[in-house]
Formats: sequence, structure tokens, C-alpha cells
Amino acid sequence: MSITSTQLQQQYIAYFGRPGDPEGINYWTSDVTDIKTAADFADKIYAQPEYQTTTIASKTTSEQVNQLYVNLFNRPADAPGLLYWTTEIEKGSLSLSNLAYDLIYAAANPLEDNQGQAAADAANLNAKTQAAEAYTATVASNADALMAYKAGAAYESAASFIASVSFNAAAQANAVT
Repeated sequence: MSITSTQLQQQYIAYFGRPGDPEGINYWTSDVTDIKTAADFADKIYAQPEYQTTTIASKTTSEQVNQLYVNLFNRPADAPGLLYWTTEIEKGSLSLSNLAYDLIYAAANPLEDNQGQAAADAANLNAKTQAAEAYTATVASNADALMAYKAGAAYESAASFIASVSFNAAAQANAVT
């Protein structure tokens, strides 16, 4: 087993827009599954009914790509990125099931001409991931919260929380000085 809870949280944020549920995180990081990498997990999470019926519903490929940008980085896709990813998916070179993995990788390993935006994207994703890990740990530590963290209002509340999290460079600079 080599997938981490951090990698799982990133995929939950990307595809569901919310922190992972404690049972899901525990299951996917256990030896019970055949999941070894974040790319393996992306295929599994993309196929989940929660994603297929609520997150993508009848969205076009470009709308799905854009939603992943919003969920991961708190911003819509830039035009060149949207065109690139959508074209690659539609011609079969890439898949929607692994796009979040690819976007996360791209933010952590930027091209030379995209270093600034990639750094901002990585900072936002890091802030969201840390918040998701704390949220999941809090839910896991309280039996009532654990029982209540299910599809519906609890997931909607968690998604609203994660959507509100971002990295604020100005606030960070003030806190450091």
C-alpha cells in the first residue's frame, strides 16, 4: 500500500468538492483494496455514483475540466489550460478519470512558463488538503459527527467549508513577519 490520506483527500476535493469521510479514507488506505497509487484511486473515485450522479450529471467535458479547477484551485480554468485538457480528453490521449491526478501533478511540477500560477494553485490545494485532513480527523473523533457525515446536508456543509478555504499570500506574509 503506497497511497496516502493526503493523496486521497486531494482526490475527494477534486471529484466531490469535500473532505473525505473517515470510513472512506480508512478503507482506501487499508490493505483490503488493490489501490496502490493516486492514479489508481482516481479511476475508482471517478466511477463512484456520488460523482457520476451529482458532480458531473450532464456536464460537458469542458465543464467537468473547469469544475475540477474550481474544486482544486479556487479558480476557473484559464483558456489555454481548458482547451489543452479538454482536447486531450476528447481525442483520447487523457481521461477524465485521471484528470484530477494530472492537474495535481501539474501544479506540483509546473512548466517553466507557468511557475507563478502553478505555485498559487499548489498553495491553494495545500490549504484545502490541510483543512480536509483536519475536518476528517474532527469527524472521526466524534461519534455523533461520524454517524452524521453522510450524503445530503452533511456533505453539502463539508463542500461549502472546503470551497471557502484558500491560501492567502498577504495574510501568510503578515503572520510570518
